[in-house]
Amino acid sequence: MSAQIISSSNQETQILLTVKHKHSMLEFEDTLQTELNLVGMLAESKLLEFLDSDGTPIFMGSMKMTSKRKKEPKVYETPWGAVKISRFVYQSSQGGSTFSPLDQNARIIVNSTPAFARMISWKYAQMAAPQVEEDLKQNHGRYSSRATLRDISDVIGSIAQAKEEHWTYDIPEHPRPVATISLGLDGVNLLYHEPKKSVAPSPS
Repeated sequence: MSAQIISSSNQETQILLTVKHKHSMLEFEDTLQTELNLVGMLAESKLLEFLDSDGTPIFMGSMKMTSKRKKEPKVYETPWGAVKISRFVYQSSQGGSTFSPLDQNARIIVNSTPAFARMISWKYAQMAAPQVEEDLKQNHGRYSSRATLRDISDVIGSIAQAKEEHWTYDIPEHPRPVATISLGLDGVNLLYHEPKKSVAPSPS
């Protein structure tokens, strides 16, 4: 891997990238995309690590939650590729559901970063699932399973649906009053059945 982290702190991460020239322009561009994806994954990994807690107890309201002894790994989907991060997971002494400060601080949706969730939701609005999967391969040089993409898209849709109840829309102003409103029915995919006409028996 030609992308290497030079230094990293809570404020910034410096990454050195070396890309070898090639005689084929297309091959060079494909290689460049791969290397840039690696840079993005390295940078994302460092920021995700920074957004995690330090493992000390936290309070959710009046409930005290403590972290498990060992960090638990999780794969996060980013615009540049999937990264695996070990993070602290918290739980109360009574058991029950767990809580990940990293997921909350980074605004993770399922296992997706905000930018990747935005990318997927837009693509799903334009294309079907197989085309979204292929578009990621062809135009972004990354792979993500169709099941993962569907899960992320479903959650984004449910979030938008829940928020829509509180949204208001501006009614556009028209230069002239609307005089006529028409409604149409597209019957291309409308299933219908006409009853058969009864045929009178012929006289014997």
